Amino acid sequence: MQIASWIATKKVRSLFIKFETTGFQERQYRTWEFLYPILNYKRLKLKEPDPALPVLTTNDPVTINTFFVMLNEYAFAANSHLQSLKELNLKAVTLIY
Repeated sequence: MQIASWIATKKVRSLFIKFETTGFQERQYRTWEFLYPILNYKRLKLKEPDPALPVLTTNDPVTINTFFVMLNEYAFAANSHLQSLKELNLKAVTLIY
């Protein structure tokens, strides 16, 4: 019975790896590609924070909203994936002992 559980765990692990290298990675790339043109790099280079310099180079509410929606979707996917990996790890540990 334990061998079947071990094989099932390996299959699930393979699915997680596929998820990371396809959909999840694509979502991450799209989020960063959207952020790069609107990010104010001058502010990032400062040693001391300057409230007069905005974080983003745009004031367009649609663009800012789109970015935060994308960021929220990415955060949700990352947290879901992390929880699933923790569950898989727990299952793998119980198979070892």
